[in-house]
Amino acid sequence: MPNVVLKREGGLTIEADLTFEQIKELVGVNGHAAAIPIRAVPEPHPQKSLPGIPDFEGFYSALPPRGKKFIDYMREHPKGIEASVLAPLLGFVNANQIGGLTGGGLAKMAARYSVSMGDVYATDVKFPGGKRKRMFYPGKFLKGK
Repeated sequence: MPNVVLKREGGLTIEADLTFEQIKELVGVNGHAAAIPIRAVPEPHPQKSLPGIPDFEGFYSALPPRGKKFIDYMREHPKGIEASVLAPLLGFVNANQIGGLTGGGLAKMAARYSVSMGDVYATDVKFPGGKRKRMFYPGKFLKGK
């Protein structure tokens, strides 16, 4: 079996014994020409509103189930909800995971519908008695709806 050595900048080196077929697969060739890797690009969600005009209904309908749950819990707690209480309701192990949902998932979707995340929710961190407490509050799109 041929021995393959892969080296990256920064000193990372990997050595492996691979068959010829495995080497071809690794470098992306089919024996005749180099294969061009094709990466699937997700279809963008259709935006039915005019650019620059917030479309909260379109934003909400395009959200995955956990995103909709987040919005629904914001509506149900007009005075706010603590992150440590919200996290298990959303199916998370700890409250830090909410940031991946709000920052990564919801914020990207909001941009497609010209929705400001500040209009969806607000958050603050306080330290009562020296203990960290993060709160989430509904934004203007969720108040009174």
